[in-house]
Amino acid sequence: MGVEGFKGSNGEGERKQEANFFELYQVTVKILTVYGIDDLTPIEATHLKKILRECIEQRRQELGALSRNEIAVESAIGNPVTETIYRWFNRLYGIDVDFIGSFQGYEVTDETDGKRYHFSPTIGDNFKEKRRELEEEAQHKMDSLREDGHESFLKAYYPEKFKKLIKKYRDKAHEI
Repeated sequence: MGVEGFKGSNGEGERKQEANFFELYQVTVKILTVYGIDDLTPIEATHLKKILRECIEQRRQELGALSRNEIAVESAIGNPVTETIYRWFNRLYGIDVDFIGSFQGYEVTDETDGKRYHFSPTIGDNFKEKRRELEEEAQHKMDSLREDGHESFLKAYYPEKFKKLIKKYRDKAHEI
């Protein structure tokens, strides 16, 4: 039995919608865990869903064009989930992807003793160069911990100052 609003008797519509739900879930989890946003308004959620559908469709078209060698790999969007979030920040709040990237740091967690090590950029750094350096420093720290027999892992993160700044942008936009 088909689901209302889906097209196709062969289940294609249902599979496509399931993929969209999964990617929407990934987007909302990333917005919560990475950017600290746990209170999307209905308007924000609607825009997020619309942008996600655009990114999924663009990615689908680009994969077809890539298979026909019509475009270069570098010109295609990477992860539709990440692209959705970047476009959402830009369209709703005017926040550019480069601005977001300038705050990205790295965290190494030592599971053996519970310590966390942060490698964060400072304002004014050339973030593209600095991010590479920070990632290398974090990787070195993780490798060093593992050599000492510690369970550890590395992840990218955004510091609290960035999350507070995003909250300020959102609050300001909602005042209108």
